Amino acid sequence: MASDLVNDSKLPVQFFAERTHHVVFESDARQKVRRQRKEEIWGRVKHLRKGGFGSVWLEQCLTTDSQPKSHAVKEIPKVTPFSQTIDYKRELETITKFSQRKYNGLFVRSFGWYEDAKHVYIAMEYFQLGDLQTYLGRPLPEWETQQITHQLLEGLKELHANGEMLIRYL
Repeated sequence: MASDLVNDSKLPVQFFAERTHHVVFESDARQKVRRQRKEEIWGRVKHLRKGGFGSVWLEQCLTTDSQPKSHAVKEIPKVTPFSQTIDYKRELETITKFSQRKYNGLFVRSFGWYEDAKHVYIAMEYFQLGDLQTYLGRPLPEWETQQITHQLLEGLKELHANGEMLIRYL
Protein backbone atom coordinates (compact mmCIF):
# COMPACT_ATOMS: atom_id res chain seq x y z
CA MET A 1 0.00 0.00 0.00
CA ALA A 2 1.29 3.45 -0.94
CA SER A 3 1.69 6.31 1.53
CA ASP A 4 -0.72 9.26 1.73
CA LEU A 5 1.96 11.43 0.10
CA VAL A 6 2.07 9.12 -2.94
CA ASN A 7 -1.70 8.72 -3.09
CA ASP A 8 -2.19 12.49 -2.95
CA SER A 9 0.17 12.99 -5.90
CA LYS A 10 -1.80 10.65 -8.18
CA LEU A 11 -3.23 12.59 -11.12
CA PRO A 12 -6.78 12.00 -12.35
CA VAL A 13 -6.26 11.03 -15.99
CA GLN A 14 -8.28 9.69 -18.89
CA PHE A 15 -6.52 7.89 -21.74
CA PHE A 16 -7.36 8.51 -25.37
CA ALA A 17 -5.53 7.52 -28.56
CA GLU A 18 -2.01 8.99 -28.23
CA ARG A 19 -3.20 11.56 -25.67
CA THR A 20 -3.95 11.84 -21.98
CA HIS A 21 -6.45 14.22 -20.39
CA HIS A 22 -5.33 15.48 -16.97
CA VAL A 23 -7.51 17.34 -14.48
CA VAL A 24 -5.53 20.01 -12.64
CA PHE A 25 -6.46 22.73 -10.19
CA GLU A 26 -4.93 26.18 -10.51
CA SER A 27 -5.07 29.37 -8.48
CA ASP A 28 -4.32 32.89 -9.70
CA ALA A 29 -4.09 35.61 -7.05
CA ARG A 30 -3.78 38.35 -9.70
CA GLN A 31 -7.16 37.47 -11.18
CA LYS A 32 -8.62 36.66 -7.74
CA VAL A 33 -9.31 33.06 -8.77
CA ARG A 34 -8.95 30.87 -5.73
CA ARG A 35 -9.07 27.35 -7.16
CA GLN A 36 -10.16 26.53 -10.63
CA ARG A 37 -10.59 23.10 -12.22
CA LYS A 38 -8.87 22.85 -15.57
CA GLU A 39 -8.54 19.99 -18.04
CA GLU A 40 -5.28 19.68 -19.94
CA ILE A 41 -4.66 17.48 -22.95
CA TRP A 42 -1.14 16.08 -23.22
CA GLY A 43 0.42 14.35 -26.22
CA ARG A 44 3.66 12.49 -26.79
CA VAL A 45 6.20 14.40 -28.85
CA LYS A 46 9.19 12.05 -28.93
CA HIS A 47 10.95 9.19 -27.18
CA LEU A 48 13.86 10.47 -25.05
CA ARG A 49 15.55 7.44 -23.50
CA LYS A 50 15.10 3.81 -22.51
CA GLY A 51 16.53 2.40 -19.30
CA GLY A 52 16.47 -0.81 -17.35
CA PHE A 53 13.09 -0.09 -15.74
CA GLY A 54 11.21 1.90 -18.35
CA SER A 55 11.15 4.50 -21.09
CA VAL A 56 11.03 8.29 -20.91
CA TRP A 57 8.95 10.33 -23.31
CA LEU A 58 8.67 14.05 -23.97
CA GLU A 59 5.05 15.15 -23.66
CA GLN A 60 3.61 18.57 -24.38
CA CYS A 61 0.41 20.22 -23.20
CA LEU A 62 -1.81 20.80 -26.24
CA THR A 63 -4.33 23.05 -24.46
CA THR A 64 -2.12 25.84 -23.18
CA ASP A 65 -2.83 29.49 -23.93
CA SER A 66 0.71 30.68 -23.29
CA GLN A 67 4.12 29.14 -23.91
CA PRO A 68 3.85 25.35 -24.33
CA LYS A 69 4.41 23.28 -21.20
CA SER A 70 6.54 20.14 -21.45
CA HIS A 71 7.04 17.17 -19.15
CA ALA A 72 9.31 14.18 -19.27
CA VAL A 73 7.07 11.19 -18.58
CA LYS A 74 8.63 7.96 -17.36
CA GLU A 75 6.66 4.88 -18.39
CA ILE A 76 7.27 1.87 -16.13
CA PRO A 77 5.75 -1.50 -16.99
CA LYS A 78 3.97 -3.16 -14.07
CA VAL A 79 5.18 -6.59 -15.17
CA THR A 80 8.56 -7.51 -16.71
CA PRO A 81 8.84 -9.59 -19.90
CA PHE A 82 9.56 -12.54 -17.55
CA SER A 83 6.17 -12.08 -15.82
CA GLN A 84 7.68 -10.62 -12.65
CA THR A 85 5.71 -7.85 -10.97
CA ILE A 86 7.68 -4.62 -10.55
CA ASP A 87 7.35 -2.82 -7.22
CA TYR A 88 7.24 0.80 -8.41
CA LYS A 89 5.90 2.16 -5.09
CA ARG A 90 9.42 2.78 -3.74
CA GLU A 91 10.28 4.98 -6.72
CA LEU A 92 6.97 6.87 -6.39
CA GLU A 93 7.60 7.39 -2.67
CA THR A 94 11.13 8.69 -3.28
CA ILE A 95 10.35 11.02 -6.18
CA THR A 96 7.27 12.39 -4.42
CA LYS A 97 9.21 13.08 -1.23
CA PHE A 98 12.09 14.80 -3.01
CA SER A 99 9.73 16.89 -5.18
CA GLN A 100 8.82 18.98 -2.14
CA ARG A 101 9.81 22.64 -2.25
CA LYS A 102 12.64 22.29 0.28
CA TYR A 103 14.52 20.05 -2.19
CA ASN A 104 14.18 22.41 -5.19
CA GLY A 105 17.34 22.49 -7.27
CA LEU A 106 18.61 19.14 -6.00
CA PHE A 107 16.36 16.59 -7.70
CA VAL A 108 14.13 16.32 -10.74
CA ARG A 109 10.67 17.47 -9.67
CA SER A 110 7.63 15.27 -10.16
CA PHE A 111 4.27 16.76 -11.11
CA GLY A 112 2.44 13.57 -10.17
CA TRP A 113 1.82 10.08 -11.45
CA TYR A 114 -0.93 8.05 -13.06
CA GLU A 115 -1.47 4.51 -14.25
CA ASP A 116 -3.31 2.24 -16.62
CA ALA A 117 -3.64 -1.54 -16.51
CA LYS A 118 -0.11 -2.18 -17.81
CA HIS A 119 2.01 0.86 -16.87
CA VAL A 120 2.74 3.49 -14.26
CA TYR A 121 3.60 6.97 -15.57
CA ILE A 122 5.56 9.63 -13.67
CA ALA A 123 5.31 13.20 -15.03
CA MET A 124 8.54 15.08 -14.26
CA GLU A 125 10.41 18.25 -15.11
CA TYR A 126 11.81 18.25 -18.62
CA PHE A 127 15.31 19.61 -19.07
CA GLN A 128 15.74 20.71 -22.65
CA LEU A 129 19.54 20.38 -22.55
CA GLY A 130 19.32 16.71 -21.57
CA ASP A 131 20.96 14.82 -18.75
CA LEU A 132 24.55 14.52 -17.59
CA GLN A 133 25.21 11.50 -19.81
CA THR A 134 24.72 13.75 -22.84
CA TYR A 135 27.89 15.65 -21.92
CA LEU A 136 30.15 12.83 -20.75
CA GLY A 137 31.50 12.02 -24.21
CA ARG A 138 33.79 15.06 -24.14
CA PRO A 139 36.22 16.48 -21.58
CA LEU A 140 34.56 18.97 -19.24
CA PRO A 141 36.23 22.15 -18.00
CA GLU A 142 37.43 21.96 -14.39
CA TRP A 143 34.91 24.54 -13.11
CA GLU A 144 32.04 22.57 -14.68
CA THR A 145 33.30 19.32 -13.16
CA GLN A 146 33.44 21.02 -9.76
CA GLN A 147 29.85 22.28 -10.13
CA ILE A 148 28.55 18.84 -11.13
CA THR A 149 30.43 17.14 -8.28
CA HIS A 150 29.08 19.69 -5.78
CA GLN A 151 25.49 19.16 -6.99
CA LEU A 152 25.82 15.37 -6.84
CA LEU A 153 27.21 15.49 -3.32
CA GLU A 154 24.42 17.85 -2.18
CA GLY A 155 21.83 15.40 -3.51
CA LEU A 156 23.54 12.40 -1.93
CA LYS A 157 23.75 14.23 1.40
CA GLU A 158 19.97 14.75 1.37
CA LEU A 159 19.29 11.15 0.34
CA HIS A 160 21.40 9.82 3.18
CA ALA A 161 20.00 12.33 5.66
CA ASN A 162 16.55 10.96 4.83
CA GLY A 163 17.59 7.33 5.06
CA GLU A 164 17.05 6.71 1.35
CA MET A 165 19.06 4.12 -0.54
CA LEU A 166 20.62 5.07 -3.85
CA ILE A 167 18.00 4.55 -6.52
CA ARG A 168 18.90 2.17 -9.32
CA TYR A 169 16.34 3.54 -11.72
CA LEU A 170 16.95 5.60 -14.87
